[in-house]
Amino acid sequence: RSLAEVSELHRGADATRVAPAQIVDTLATAHGVAAILLEGGAELNFAFLDAGLIHEAYVTVSPWLIGGRAVASPIGGDGLNFSDIVPLELRALRVEEGETYLHYRVSLR
Repeated sequence: RSLAEVSELHRGADATRVAPAQIVDTLATAHGVAAILLEGGAELNFAFLDAGLIHEAYVTVSPWLIGGRAVASPIGGDGLNFSDIVPLELRALRVEEGETYLHYRVSLR
């Protein structure tokens, strides 16, 4: 089957952004999905975080230094101010071949 036959596209009211709550609701009610692994870019991550729909975060710290104005951040969109900082609670930590794997619970307000 083609991708069009097995996929659905949901956008927000302005048709340029995803509608996270609608996506989660459709996946849960129409397809019985209980959990979603979000592997999006910064804009998608921000959309789901802003909607209060991210409950866990998995972060990999690699042994490389990179930076600068043009380097992507894991959170895009309108971004977060210091007053909007989202607390994380460390659930697990694993180091393997120089990389550190962190699992956090996201503390949404």
